[in-house]
Amino acid sequence: MKTLFIANATTRNHHLHYRVPEQTRVYEQVIQAGGQIQIPPNHRDQDTIVHIVMQIEGCGAVHRSKIQREDGKKFSGLVFDEKPISEESIRNGFTEEEQSAIEAALTEHQKAAISSDDKVAKLAQEAGTGVGSLEVEIAQQPKPGDVGREELTKSLIQVQREGRPVSERSRQQANRAKRD
Repeated sequence: MKTLFIANATTRNHHLHYRVPEQTRVYEQVIQAGGQIQIPPNHRDQDTIVHIVMQIEGCGAVHRSKIQREDGKKFSGLVFDEKPISEESIRNGFTEEEQSAIEAALTEHQKAAISSDDKVAKLAQEAGTGVGSLEVEIAQQPKPGDVGREELTKSLIQVQREGRPVSERSRQQANRAKRD
């Protein structure tokens, strides 16, 4: 690589921090949402570029050719290449970053449902009663000004434990949070 372009495929500004070899100073560049930067001319030697790429890859940045992420991997929204990054690549990055955020949110919601289930089960045990399966419904209201998203976005998470009944509603539409 003779130069390095770094694009921000997110809806928020990104403060890029990096170091160059044999210096202790931290450099910062702000990359506007949907924008890109080119590293300064004094940081364009091969060793420095490789050093910067290693740092940003460690934070989730990917080469433009690898925007399509693998299942289970989080995408930070940073894309790099030695050529300017096309608008189409940045749009693809927006889509991947959004999907990555949705998957991370579902995982966190499932963890919260399992934690709530543990608390309910403990309280039921202390009270000497049984407990059925726990269902958690998460409803997200659209932000003001969201066109085409006037309705609530709902997600149902059902925590399954062996020996607990499962409602028909859960069988049909729930994201399952599995207990070990």
